[in-house]
Amino acid sequence: MKKLFLLILLFITNAISQNSNDYENNLKQSLDFVFNFNFKEAENHLSTLAKLKTDDARPLLYLSNIYVWKYIGDKQKSDFNKFENLSKQTIERAEASLKINKENRWAYFSLSSIYGYRALMFFLNRQYFDGLWAARKSINWTNELIKLDPEFYDGYLWRGLFYFSLHQVPSSFKSFLSVFGLKGDIKQGIKDIQLVASHGNFAKIEAMYFLSQFYSASLNDNQKAFSLLRELSSQYPNNVLFIYSTSIELIKLHRIEEAKNYLQKIVSFDSFEISAVKELSYFLLGDCNFYQSNFSDAISAYNLFTEKYNQNQYKPTAYFRMAISYYFLNEIGKAKSNFEKVISIRSKVSEDKFHQRYAKKILNSNFDVVTLKIFYAWNFLRSGQFNKAINLFDEILNSKIDEDKRLVATYLKGLSYFKLDDYSTAKRFLRDAIRMNSKEELWAKAFAYLYFARIEFVNKNFTSAENYILSILKLDEYDFESSIKSQAKSLQERIKYNF
Repeated sequence: MKKLFLLILLFITNAISQNSNDYENNLKQSLDFVFNFNFKEAENHLSTLAKLKTDDARPLLYLSNIYVWKYIGDKQKSDFNKFENLSKQTIERAEASLKINKENRWAYFSLSSIYGYRALMFFLNRQYFDGLWAARKSINWTNELIKLDPEFYDGYLWRGLFYFSLHQVPSSFKSFLSVFGLKGDIKQGIKDIQLVASHGNFAKIEAMYFLSQFYSASLNDNQKAFSLLRELSSQYPNNVLFIYSTSIELIKLHRIEEAKNYLQKIVSFDSFEISAVKELSYFLLGDCNFYQSNFSDAISAYNLFTEKYNQNQYKPTAYFRMAISYYFLNEIGKAKSNFEKVISIRSKVSEDKFHQRYAKKILNSNFDVVTLKIFYAWNFLRSGQFNKAINLFDEILNSKIDEDKRLVATYLKGLSYFKLDDYSTAKRFLRDAIRMNSKEELWAKAFAYLYFARIEFVNKNFTSAENYILSILKLDEYDFESSIKSQAKSLQERIKYNF
């Protein structure tokens, strides 16, 4: 009888363990559906799991996550509202679980994550106060989890994200953050995210994606960003956001033909969970063909973008590049009408404003040949044909041109040498650009300072790099100012915190 009882007990224990393993495997599979943008299938699985185990908040957490992805892509109010409802349910369930078991690690993780998502969604919806309060709660729950179990690696994600991001806000806002009990710590932030990306389980994929974006936008390491994104897009071939982000890194790495292959995958998909990604992919396909001087193909892609995309952002840039394409196809009438479209559209995007200013210059100068030739040479640079770019910039600089054009061509020639890793020659032309005076093309001077600072950083001449950064921060009112200063401050932080 005693042996029979032990056998029954062993059977029950194994059954419970098997059910638990099945549940965890199904939850992980459901999360894979989310990351692969199979949202309907993910929703069905997660809804079932949420009913199956009512003390676990994670199914509701990942149901909420579906609407985060959707809102990031299309900014639909209905998706925000669905997220809001599901996120509240997640919080209620996780808090209820902690009342029963104060050491429930997954409940802490769910609260850390859902408040992180809430902060992100509030920031995207411009509800900044709500976003900061949610960020504070996310960090607090993260710290509680780490104190309970320092080796629960998934738990480090949102603290890392907020530490990294909040450190980059302007210094004038940092005292405001302290009111919410928030602070930035860029070195600890990147360390936390790297930890989750390498050792995480449920949060690993998000950590890899966010890390790729930080490498790209803040740390100027497009190769590391690409490596992460290539892995993600290979693992989740239906995730158009991963594929789209991969193509962006390839463009930044001047691997245009490869970028086109990724973008073609996106536009060939029949059904779409996030329509804006497909529309923006037409824009990037236009860019790829434009940079390769495949002007007819560029025009076709840009036309698809302007027809399908229902927002103004990037349309002035698309029309500008169509106008340049028509000019070099010797269709001057169409070039003129597209330059006029550039000027007519309202946009707050810095790239659009830059091209609107140049569209006016080209029209007012009756198609100044040198200006148009600079854009043609710039295409060689962007497509990775650096020596061809240098030869054409030489030709431009040897002609009779004004100081504005000389500054732009000199900076771009220096950048071409930088891309060839010929830092010595790059510095010579960047230094020449820095010495030139031009109020209208001050952006080129600011970029020259930035790339000079990067060269000095690579060469470990940190004091010199900081001096060039300080020169950037003294400049005001020029194209791409926000982006250039953000990149300069990120480099400054790397010098200060030695990473």
